[in-house]
Amino acid sequence: QAQLPKTVTEEFSIPEAYTLTKAREFVITPKGYETLEYNQGTENTAETMPVLLGPWKACLTDTFSGEAIYRTTFRMDPAVLSESGEWILDLGTVKYTASVKINGTPVGIAAFLPHQVRFDGKVLKTENVLEIKVANTAANQILDADIYSYFSLPVIGPYHQMTSNLEREYVDGGLYGPVVLKKLK
Repeated sequence: QAQLPKTVTEEFSIPEAYTLTKAREFVITPKGYETLEYNQGTENTAETMPVLLGPWKACLTDTFSGEAIYRTTFRMDPAVLSESGEWILDLGTVKYTASVKINGTPVGIAAFLPHQVRFDGKVLKTENVLEIKVANTAANQILDADIYSYFSLPVIGPYHQMTSNLEREYVDGGLYGPVVLKKLK
């Protein structure tokens, strides 16, 4: 039997007080393409900084390509939580993909429009921690690197200039929001 589409019964805006921490960075060097992992307690420990939603160029760099984690906390009314059911976390605008955890539990990946994840409300509590890991493309690094000084033309290939024109359209990154929690019925 076909299931009827669910409708949104309530919406809750998530406060815009986030912190941002680099998780992984992709860089082009004379040795090639490298990945820097930022983990607590290693030589690559990333700074956590308060941010507003929007492009992350202001707090990372224009050339940052990789992943960064947005974190925030929010409260839910226990009366709303007493009813179990499905929820949607609408991330608004994301440049370009996001994976989401609520209270440490992975609840979904938003790789396409609309950037939303549907999840079971059992993960929600009165006090909640929301983590959204956003990944942009490698375009920032590719366009910034002087690859002609690093690599020979046969290594770069004949299509680099053509793809560079396309990559210029994707040099952004970040969580723009608004982030809204939606209860389904």
